[in-house]
Amino acid sequence: MRRINRTISIVTMLAGFFVAAWGPTVFQAVTGTSLPTPQGSAAMIIWAGVAFARAFGAVLVVLGAFLWAANRSPNTTEKGSVLPVLAAVFAALVVWAQEQAIWTTGVGFVFVALVSTIAISAAATFLKSVDTGRG
Repeated sequence: MRRINRTISIVTMLAGFFVAAWGPTVFQAVTGTSLPTPQGSAAMIIWAGVAFARAFGAVLVVLGAFLWAANRSPNTTEKGSVLPVLAAVFAALVVWAQEQAIWTTGVGFVFVALVSTIAISAAATFLKSVDTGRG
């Protein structure tokens, strides 16, 4: 069972990274249309969809990293994993970049704040596990 969980977490992280890194390509493949230049309100709606695809991929990376970290044995004495921290920081940067480029509304700011809070919480949990020597 542990091997299946690890495989699922790795596949989730890889799929998320692919969608986050190649959002426009994925969007074009799914919709079957090419992306317009980012001018005008209709084009910006399409680009908002691309930004959402990238943010969704970044969140998948975080989900996979948390699944990976949660799959440890409860009896282990190893320290916490840094992988969720790195994944959450990656997601926060991706979402922030999309907010700066496309989502200039309050909703984009709230999404950035939410993902940044997850990154800060993951970092605090990791630092606490390193400080106490427990996972």
